[in-house]
Amino acid sequence: MTNDLTSSEFEALGTWAGTFVTIGALVLAYIVHRTEAAARKADQHAQQIQQYNERKAADEAEAAVRRLERADAELVTATVTVFASEVVDDETRALNSVKATLLNRSTSAATDVVLEVPEIGLKRNWIVLEPASREVQTPTIKPAAQIPRDGDRARELIRGQTSLRFTMHKRKWVWNPVSGLNERG
Repeated sequence: MTNDLTSSEFEALGTWAGTFVTIGALVLAYIVHRTEAAARKADQHAQQIQQYNERKAADEAEAAVRRLERADAELVTATVTVFASEVVDDETRALNSVKATLLNRSTSAATDVVLEVPEIGLKRNWIVLEPASREVQTPTIKPAAQIPRDGDRARELIRGQTSLRFTMHKRKWVWNPVSGLNERG
């Protein structure tokens, strides 16, 4: 077999082959680069999804704990009952004392407890209201408060003014028989 190519044709063929190999190498480098970039982007996306899922799980766990703490705090209530009063006139009576009952049906202690009925000048403090406990007191109201003589109106007045503030689960709460339990900031 003989070589039918001239030296210039052989050089042209070599140049063409070199160009083909160079273009092939560039295409291969581009494909590798795009594959690596796509893999990095997929890794970043997977990491973002993982972080989102972790955040969501943490938020859901925290929300569940807060719901349980609130449900626990809802088990702390108070009742203020007119215990003794004297008739002043046809419309009012003088309230000398009340029966205050605090009930903690929770398994957690309530601390810094304050029972207050501003309308009649009642304010009582307890350091701790133990779990599963009931406290009853009969505080005297001095000076005597003026309340409606009608029993229903008097109960509504006291009920609407009663508030019970306390701390439980490192959160501050206020309970009112009308509006229920609210977290206070």
